[in-house]
Formats: sequence, structure tokens, C-alpha cells
Amino acid sequence: MKGMLMAHVTYQSQGLGPLQAWASIFAFTSCYSTVCLAAQQLILSISTQI
Repeated sequence: MKGMLMAHVTYQSQGLGPLQAWASIFAFTSCYSTVCLAAQQLILSISTQI
């Protein structure tokens, strides 16, 4: 959960757009399994390319 919280803080501090904010909230509330963690990594990799 610390990783999700750090991602949330990172998104907030960088002032990213609604998509990234939604992804952060989704990751923070939904990532309780390895599948969700993998999805979070995918979201993070995509948002760094935008």
C-alpha cells in the first residue's frame, strides 16, 4: 500500500491531468492483488509517455 500512496502523492505534487489523477485514485483504492499491481505499473508506464 505504501507504493500506491507514494504514487498518489507523486501525482498530486506533479499536478498531472484528470486521467493520471483518476489512475492514482483507482490504484490507491483498488490495488489489493498482484493483478492490480501489474495494472498500476502499466498505468504508470503509460502516463510517463504522455
